[in-house]
Amino acid sequence: VGVVFAGSFMNGKIPTSAQLRAGAHLVAWLMQELKIPLARVWGHREFPDNMTVCPGGEWTQGNRWRDLLFERIGQIQQGAGLKTMRHYMLFPPGDGAAGELFADALGYMARFRPTVGFSVEEARGAEYVTIVGGEAGISAVSATLLADAGCKVERIAGRTDGETGRLLAEMVRVGRRFRDHDVDF
Repeated sequence: VGVVFAGSFMNGKIPTSAQLRAGAHLVAWLMQELKIPLARVWGHREFPDNMTVCPGGEWTQGNRWRDLLFERIGQIQQGAGLKTMRHYMLFPPGDGAAGELFADALGYMARFRPTVGFSVEEARGAEYVTIVGGEAGISAVSATLLADAGCKVERIAGRTDGETGRLLAEMVRVGRRFRDHDVDF
């Protein structure tokens, strides 16, 4: 059985996050239906006597998108499931620091349009979660819980709420939704 990802995955290029997400769900389903272990999921050029470059130089070298695909497959097999939101911006609950942090993030929200909220449980349904503020607002345990649920988690926190606001403003200025993740949405 073959699964094709459309594109040329050479010179630093890898499939989009949407392709990886959909492909991982398809491969995980095929593995389940056909009783194929992950060790038997190969790229085209990994088959014996095959001289093709498919699925590209970044499959096992450079960006190693095979590892990204296999990680996503593993998350699906562990029940992470399909995420219902692409990006959730998580603020600490309550009116104190969250009010200032929220106000400081308005430019970021206008530019990147994440789903915004105050619930770790709700954030579990997102592919990417940006935690705004330090661990006093959203704990490291909560961040780990999100990562274990298959979310890609990034915390934006300065030494003060004002510094956190400046970090978010700089991300808007340079057009980067995330500091740690290169994504294409």
